[in-house]
Amino acid sequence: MQLTEHFTLAELTRSAAALRKGLVNQAPAEVIPRLQLVCQNVLEPVRRAFGPVTVLSGYRAPQVNQAVGGAATSQHCKGEAADFVLPVDLETSAEIALGDRLGELGALPDRTEARRRQEDRH
Repeated sequence: MQLTEHFTLAELTRSAAALRKGLVNQAPAEVIPRLQLVCQNVLEPVRRAFGPVTVLSGYRAPQVNQAVGGAATSQHCKGEAADFVLPVDLETSAEIALGDRLGELGALPDRTEARRRQEDRH
């Protein structure tokens, strides 16, 4: 299922940890609109500004989240977060490119993490 022009549901639910552990990582129907918002408001603008985005983690089923050591309240389980890598070194440039559409952006050593802002959540 295509979520936006450049991102699919399969891409946002792919999980190497789930595959290794034999876990199902299927997003419930009520999560899909939130994943679309993450793609529209975060991933697509980042892609336009910096080039192709490789999604490392989008939706995580609770058992997958637990298997990777995610927080019990992780926004990944709600379809409200994505971890990704870019073809460029990122610090504050994505914050400038995205403006106020992004709640939190973390430039970590191995990935960038984006979460929707609190008032935008359902």
